[in-house]
Amino acid sequence: MPKSIEEYVDEFAKLIMLKHEADDVEEGNKYALKSAKAFRELVKHYGDAGREALTGLFNHEHRRVRSISAAFLLRHAHDEAWAVLEKLAEGDDFPAFGARQTMKNWHNGDWQLDLED
Repeated sequence: MPKSIEEYVDEFAKLIMLKHEADDVEEGNKYALKSAKAFRELVKHYGDAGREALTGLFNHEHRRVRSISAAFLLRHAHDEAWAVLEKLAEGDDFPAFGARQTMKNWHNGDWQLDLED
């Protein structure tokens, strides 16, 4: 039996935070892979309803969670996700850098998250 939508969304956010709190790159990469897996499982079981639930993370207290969530949802909720990335990109921290890179990758056609089936 799959987890609930809320459980997947909470897990996704938690794993993003753990990635950025990791002591080293290897540990961080493990959390990044787990967060991507949580996203895939959410979409596998709940489709667009799961994606829509993740848009709630656009208002998360942690900038990194907002940034990664927006990156994953560019195809599904483009205008909302883009607005989140634009706002984050104004900063000078890691989430700002990630937002700028995501926007650049989108423009260059290199974005590889949540591709259509």
